[in-house]
Amino acid sequence: MVLFGCLERLTGEARTVNGFKLVTHALADGADSDSLRTLADELLNRLVSGVVILGGASGGKVALTVKVSKDLVGRGVHAGNIVKEAAKVAGGGGGGRPDFAQAGGKDPGKLAEALSVAERLVTEQFGG
Repeated sequence: MVLFGCLERLTGEARTVNGFKLVTHALADGADSDSLRTLADELLNRLVSGVVILGGASGGKVALTVKVSKDLVGRGVHAGNIVKEAAKVAGGGGGGRPDFAQAGGKDPGKLAEALSVAERLVTEQFGG
């Protein structure tokens, strides 16, 4: 899968926020929700403790995925709440579990802003 070509790079670019790793990335056009989920799983496996926030645009729509490690769920990070707020920015909605959530939106032009909102929610909670 082409998406996995960026796996090493994204792992290396992870920011450290209060003891855990944070990856936020917008993938090239054509990234669907299944691809985002698979890549988020692989990234979190490499990070061990962290939050992965991925987004993509395909067919005039936005797909967002947030994956949170179990230790951070225990510290109050909730993927469903993060993705829900981010999706609002892109004209959509969604949600999910504390450890994994996906959402969609109608405005691909707002993808970068939606990812920024998601990242800010995580960093503000942990003072990063």
